Amino acid sequence: MQSANDHNVYVLGAGYSADRGVPLIHDFLESMRTAHDELEEGSVGKEAIKNVLSFRLASASAAYRVSIDPENVEELFSLASARSDQHLRNAMPFAIGSTITQAILRTPEPVAKGQAHAEGRFALPQSWFDQGDKEGWASIPAYDVLAAMLTGCFGDNRATARNTFISFNYDLLLEKALENLSISYQYHLPTAKVEDRRVVATSFRDSSPVDLLKIHGSLNWGVHSSTADLVVFKGYEDLVDCDKMVPLLVPPTWRKVPVGFLDTVWDRAVAALATATRLVVLGFSIPPTDTHFKYLLAAGLQNKISLRKVIFVDPRADLLRERVRGILRGEWVSTKRLDVVGSKIWPFLTNQQTSHDLKRFVKPCINQCMSPYLDQEGAIRG
Repeated sequence: MQSANDHNVYVLGAGYSADRGVPLIHDFLESMRTAHDELEEGSVGKEAIKNVLSFRLASASAAYRVSIDPENVEELFSLASARSDQHLRNAMPFAIGSTITQAILRTPEPVAKGQAHAEGRFALPQSWFDQGDKEGWASIPAYDVLAAMLTGCFGDNRATARNTFISFNYDLLLEKALENLSISYQYHLPTAKVEDRRVVATSFRDSSPVDLLKIHGSLNWGVHSSTADLVVFKGYEDLVDCDKMVPLLVPPTWRKVPVGFLDTVWDRAVAALATATRLVVLGFSIPPTDTHFKYLLAAGLQNKISLRKVIFVDPRADLLRERVRGILRGEWVSTKRLDVVGSKIWPFLTNQQTSHDLKRFVKPCINQCMSPYLDQEGAIRG
């Protein structure tokens, strides 16, 4: 039976996916140019990126008159959204999806190397040991390890805690990791209009799938341009291969407004925040353009009495601390219930920087995990 007072809500920003090559806002256009060179001539992705890059060249004149940076994808797409060019608007989600997909393909999957061991009722996936040696040392997909820790597979209270992920990311890294761990999850899209083509197995949390709330859309969500039907595909490539499907993505613009199918996802995110006991924000620096985050928190945390801890984790601690002060009231900033940790995600979860309130829940699952396999900045080596 789950405890009503043990609900972890994780907010995932771009920093969560960075070690898998997913570009951040400041280098997204450069990654898009690289993807354009890699994609097959005539493909949907290449044509979409060509459309966006042509608009980038045409927008240079606007930068002479107004203070905008057309090399910043958020500002470029904001400018594009202000136009009535439907062809360009339709190209943006395909350009985003193809850029992210190509970035992941060209980036080696980060691997954790350590001496793995099983604990309690959770059986380690056999795939973790496919590259292991006779002494028990294994090469383990790092995002599997992160997902295992965040869902409490190795923690002392894994059987009672509830876990919710609110993700600003489009990629499918978390889904893939959960599937590798045989942990079920729910998107909370309007089910009457969803054809879910995947069968996700369940394990120790059969009766309680993890909520995965992607409030800006997902690479495997598509809307039919004629019928307006919503379809959940196995991956982005399956979506692209399906005629008249457009990825359901909210582009990175100043106007990130949930519409249509995403309304139920946002409602579920607000409800999750309302019952959270721990709120952990990972790899999200609260950029000034993301004002919607402030109101999402406000809606979810009003009249909040059960929230015990709020933790923000990002390498830019000083900048993040200033931004946190701008969205949380003074009494939160001045109490021990708020931690702002200057760290990348992996070091935070696997060393002494981890909050005492989380240590029992996200206990590392491999001995000597990762510390010899990190670069000086704490990024996972491939």
